[in-house]
Amino acid sequence: MLGVLVLGVIVAGFALSTQLNDAPDNFPTETDIVIAEGLTENDVTKVLAANNVVRSSLYLYMVLRNDFKNAYVQAGTYRFNSPKTTAEVAGAITKGDSMTPLIKVTFPEGFTAKQFTQYLPPSFTLSDIVDPIQSEGYLFPDTYFISNATKPSDLITLLHSNFDKKIKPYTAAIKNSGFTENEVIILASIIEREAKDVASKKMISGVLQNRLHINMPLQVDAAFDYILNKESSELTDSDLAIDSPYNTYTHTGLPPTPISNPGLEAIDAVLNPTPSDYLYYLTAPDGTFHYARTFEAHKQNKARYLR
Repeated sequence: MLGVLVLGVIVAGFALSTQLNDAPDNFPTETDIVIAEGLTENDVTKVLAANNVVRSSLYLYMVLRNDFKNAYVQAGTYRFNSPKTTAEVAGAITKGDSMTPLIKVTFPEGFTAKQFTQYLPPSFTLSDIVDPIQSEGYLFPDTYFISNATKPSDLITLLHSNFDKKIKPYTAAIKNSGFTENEVIILASIIEREAKDVASKKMISGVLQNRLHINMPLQVDAAFDYILNKESSELTDSDLAIDSPYNTYTHTGLPPTPISNPGLEAIDAVLNPTPSDYLYYLTAPDGTFHYARTFEAHKQNKARYLR
């Protein structure tokens, strides 16, 4: 009798295993499935189950642990041309089979959403789906790997999710900074365009925050480049008088939105500025920065370094 029960359990277990190993009825063929860098094995199984690549995340986890215990899941974008069993899927993701060719795309710090489009393959129309007012500042500048089949909306989601991941370690610092997260990103977006290295970013951050604390206009030319597409040397008196909330000469406080997409150095500079009593700065033609405490000293710097 005991033998019959054991046999029954074995048969039932085999049947269940076979059923779980079968490909789901709605297996996603000719569809990009992304396994992101840094995911744990458990995370990967949940991603694949959520995308109907396997019937059970737990069963895939067991297959990976038992049959592929010395192999590692390879991050990348997968595309299956026909339904696969769970065992076949496990083999594919540990060997890198069925990966789609990836395109390396790098978005530089301090670029706007519109400027990002010049780095995309011709098939992408990022500018058609991105509202710069809503997305500016939150499209994290970084290197991404995408495929020709990646949808623009998926890329936007990737850029946003990367921003969320990168900003998370700064949550406590932002909370204690006296700024909202959006204000931090707006100020960082200015610093990214006004400075060039860690030291100058921290110094300029301190100068701009000194101005904010005394309700003095920021007077940053980068804001005009954002709305007028003009460099500092091209600005006219009428440009500096333009009626716009981005005019940091006629309006105090921060612009209403970020003016670029800043990287971590600029964000960190907002949270960790170099203390000083400077209120003015300028960039000389050789790229060096010169700071002043008074407007008279600033005029002297102009005469000395901008001749």
